[in-house]
Amino acid sequence: MQDDDALAELSKDSGEDSGIRCQLLNPVEEVEITRLLTDDRYCLQEKHDGRRLMVRKRGDEITGINRRGLVVSVPEPIREAVAMLPVDVLIDGEAVGVTLHAFDLLK
Repeated sequence: MQDDDALAELSKDSGEDSGIRCQLLNPVEEVEITRLLTDDRYCLQEKHDGRRLMVRKRGDEITGINRRGLVVSVPEPIREAVAMLPVDVLIDGEAVGVTLHAFDLLK
């Protein structure tokens, strides 16, 4: 179990490069929209207007990563939920307040 000072330190933005990059959206032509919406090979999800946040869990270490690949803070409720996962993960999602809307499980 980590003490409060260690948890506070883990939740700060360090600004260091994580080495991980988000896949950014690709623009599509308006004429392609209907085809993409009706093609079973694709799925869509709602945009929540939060901030892009990847969360990586390696052992007991939990790291937030922004869209530029920099290490950033993770809201404590998200950190606690990810800490309960029994395996290492890399989740890509959108943080709205203290809720992570996950849209990809990358690892």
